[in-house]
Amino acid sequence: MSTHGPYLAEIAHLMGDPARANMLHALMDGRALTAKELAWIAGVAPQTASGHLAKLMQGSL
Repeated sequence: MSTHGPYLAEIAHLMGDPARANMLHALMDGRALTAKELAWIAGVAPQTASGHLAKLMQGSL
C-alpha cells in the first residue's frame, strides 16, 4: 500500500458531508465560484462554507 497522496477513507469522509458534496459537485464543471455562491448551493452560512472549503483544501480536494 502506498503512503503517498490522500487515503481513500479520508476522501470519502470529506465527500460524505452533504454540504461538501454539493460544493464539490458544483465545482466539477470547471467554473470558478465564490465562497458565497458555494454556501448558497450547499445550503449553509458563508462562514460554514469557508470552514468546509478549508477542510477540502487540506484534503487536496
